[in-house]
Amino acid sequence: MMSYLDKIQTIDRRYLYMALFVAIVLPMIFPFKHPIQVSPLTNAYHDTIEALKPGDIVVFSIDHVAGTLAELGPTETATLNHLLRKDVRIIFWGVAFPDAPLIFDSTLRALLKDKKYGVDYVHFGYIAGREVAAAALGNDIRGLLKTDESGNPIDTLPIMENVREAKDVALLITFDDGYATQTWVQQWFTPHGTKLLSVGLVGLLPSVTPYIKANQVAGAIFGIPGAAEYETRLGIYGKGLARAAGLTTTCILALSLVLIGAGAYVVQKITKGQKVMT
Repeated sequence: MMSYLDKIQTIDRRYLYMALFVAIVLPMIFPFKHPIQVSPLTNAYHDTIEALKPGDIVVFSIDHVAGTLAELGPTETATLNHLLRKDVRIIFWGVAFPDAPLIFDSTLRALLKDKKYGVDYVHFGYIAGREVAAAALGNDIRGLLKTDESGNPIDTLPIMENVREAKDVALLITFDDGYATQTWVQQWFTPHGTKLLSVGLVGLLPSVTPYIKANQVAGAIFGIPGAAEYETRLGIYGKGLARAAGLTTTCILALSLVLIGAGAYVVQKITKGQKVMT
C-alpha cells in the first residue's frame, strides 16, 4: 500500500498533461450535452434578435482582435446564423481593431454563401478611429464611408439605399474584447436610441453590467459559458457547447486529482503515525 501511495505522490507530470489533453479534446470528438441553465442576459440577447423583422438593418461590429476568437467566435457564428434565419440585412464593420477583415474572411464569410452581396449584406472592413469613427457613423454614415472594403461605391449597394445614420439601424451588435460596448452606448444609444447587444469576454461582465442595468444594452453574452447558453436556447450543438463540455471535464479531472492527491497524503501520514498538516 505504501508503494502505491508513494507512486501517487510522485506521479510523472507528463501523465497528468496527457490526461488533461484527453479531458479537453474528448468532448470535441464525442460531443455530449450536459445541463445548461440559460441566464436572463442570454435570454434577452436571444429574444432581441428574435424580435427582428425581415429586411431590418443590423450592424455586426467586429470589435475584437483575432486572438480572442476562441472565446468570442462561437457566439459570433451562432449570432450570424440566427440573423440569417431572421432574413435581416447585415452591415459588417469594426472600429476597434484592424483584425476585423481577417475575422470576417476566416470565420463569417462562408456562412453568407447563399446571400447576395450588396443586397443582403455588405462588408466595410476596419474603420479607423474608434470612438470618433463611431460618432461619425452615427451622425452620417455616407459622410464617412464612400466605398465598401472592396472599393465598391456606397451608392451602388442597394442595402445602403436608405441607411444614412444610426436611426436607420434596427440593432447594433458589438463583439467586444475591450471598450467597444462603452463606445457604442455613448455614440449610438445615448444620442440616437439605437438598440444594442454586447458579446464580450468573461472578464468584461463587471464593466458592461452598469449599461445593462441602465437598459442601455438590451442583452449580453459573455465568454464560452454564455455561448453554450445561447446555443442551448437556439437548439444547436456548436463550438460553445463543445468547449463548455471541455471545461466541465477539465474541472472534474482537476478536482479528482486534488482529492486523490490530498487523500493519498493524509493516508500516508496516518499510516506512518505522523501528524497531518492542515
